[in-house]
Amino acid sequence: MTASATVRRSVKSQDLRFNIETERENDGRWIAEIADIPGVLAYGRTENQAKASAYALALRVITDRVEKSRTVPESISSSVLQREPMGQHEGR
Repeated sequence: MTASATVRRSVKSQDLRFNIETERENDGRWIAEIADIPGVLAYGRTENQAKASAYALALRVITDRVEKSRTVPESISSSVLQREPMGQHEGR
């Protein structure tokens, strides 16, 4: 990434955090990159727009990887809630 200013911030949604690097291009556009996920790079007219686009792309990439592998990455915690089948708790 080549531009005049670089800013590094974390964005949080639930427990997903990404380090997003942003730069302003010479033509005024903003570019946001999540270096930890190859290929996640997005442009926007504003810094927030670029970050939001990069964040959305990162979630799509993660979703695609999970769907293809059918496993949940270790870095994402999950828990299983056991429920009784409908109608079995009635009449107790």
